[in-house]
Amino acid sequence: MDVNILLTDQNSFKWSVNQNIYVLGFLFDSENRILRDDDFLTYCENIKDLDTFKNKILEQRGNFAVIIKTKNDVFMAVDSIRTFPLFYLEKDNSFFVSDSSDYLQKTHCLSFDKTAEHEFLATGYVTKDHTLLTGLFQLQAGEFIQYSLSKGLLRKEYYTDYLTHEINLEEDYGVYKKKLATVLENALDRMLNFVDGKPILVPLSGGYDSRLIVCMLKKRGVENVICYTYGATNSHEVIISKKVAESLNYKWLFIEYNENTIPHDYLTDPDFQSYYKYASNHSSVFLLQDYFAVKQLKEKELVPNNCIILPGHSADFLAGSHLSLTDIKNDNRENTIRRIFDKHYNLNKPVQFSQENNDYLKQISCKFEYAVDENWNLKERQAKFIVNSVRIYEFFGFEHYLIFWDREIQEYFKTLPVEYKHRTKLYLKLIFEDYFNPLSVEYLKEKSEIKDLLKKMLPNKIKEKLRKKLASDFNKFDLMKKPLKIQGDEVDTNINSYIAKWYLQQITL
Repeated sequence: MDVNILLTDQNSFKWSVNQNIYVLGFLFDSENRILRDDDFLTYCENIKDLDTFKNKILEQRGNFAVIIKTKNDVFMAVDSIRTFPLFYLEKDNSFFVSDSSDYLQKTHCLSFDKTAEHEFLATGYVTKDHTLLTGLFQLQAGEFIQYSLSKGLLRKEYYTDYLTHEINLEEDYGVYKKKLATVLENALDRMLNFVDGKPILVPLSGGYDSRLIVCMLKKRGVENVICYTYGATNSHEVIISKKVAESLNYKWLFIEYNENTIPHDYLTDPDFQSYYKYASNHSSVFLLQDYFAVKQLKEKELVPNNCIILPGHSADFLAGSHLSLTDIKNDNRENTIRRIFDKHYNLNKPVQFSQENNDYLKQISCKFEYAVDENWNLKERQAKFIVNSVRIYEFFGFEHYLIFWDREIQEYFKTLPVEYKHRTKLYLKLIFEDYFNPLSVEYLKEKSEIKDLLKKMLPNKIKEKLRKKLASDFNKFDLMKKPLKIQGDEVDTNINSYIAKWYLQQITL
């Protein structure tokens, strides 16, 4: 069996290669030392079997993709959130691995999977290990693969998940809060170890997660920090972001979105043409709203080329923002499956939930139904949509670090009693009491009781129509959507629905 490992030139994080070892990203070893580049390769040198692979790679923290070819096997893994995607296919008695689906499509002329296309239109990504191309598969978040060279057999297994099996029961609420504070500070230690004194760039919104990052940095005395925000000048995101940055005495950059920053012909821009292919990989919609801001920051040299970008993904999810009382009280797997479908298959006219996904969810062994919902959310929407948005930073040459996806933080929230996750109760109490109030940045993000009611009570199509009437277009989505609009399609309001349709049109031409 031939093995072909076909890797592309990355713009920020670079593949390091030594004979049959390929590593991208970084690990923290058991002593919390950061391993990247040559150190990462050296760490992998003695991996010859599955047990060693698990012990040395899968039990460590970090953001990585790893490929190791031994005498008998090929081992591959991505981290718990699929920070760096990997793709593979078996064809003509050969096994192919690549970080680019586009590369494999060009060399093998793969056909399109109609079932996957319908799912992509409904969600903005393709679930499980499938892609939009028949025969091409992706490694899933927290998954490793062992491919036997002699037998041509493929073994796939999740080495980590977000299923709650045990609850960390403490007698006192203060214990949970103190533990969360410690976990956050430990994650900050690792992040600063990675940053290693380089300039820090924070996409600062009007919400709480990115604000927590800058507050944590300020409390630690880190001063080489730049914040940026984009959108309309009257956006609540812009107004609050500026207040926070000024209160912390951090430099603040604003990229105004208008006809100049979002030109009507942006689709023909060579940068954009390269970006959307790089970011989508026949499996996910590309992030569009940040594209114009990051492009401005890079082209106008507004920030140092070596700065590390620290986005706030996805503390709110981990803290429980997605959990309703209905989710928490649910004790029926059929209801769980129905709610997963209703939550995530709503960009366009929903397709029928596939039998494969239905069977997969039914066989999961977990007594907490809300955790089955959370695990699906992490491995699908979070990994393939939210985390995949970091492709925009890589494309323009910036490294990134997702502090809230630190494995220690994941494990903490996974065992936290659900009553402290509902409405992000514990998380909000801690960040306001320990960070926002002491630093005088306790501004509330925009909150509307009407919008909250819409989210809970109305069908998605009606919500979208009413939301458009109630809210101003602070991010100038209308400017982005107009070039993407498919002729004759006047129904959709969600920007990602436009992107999904437009992308499918491009790749199936």
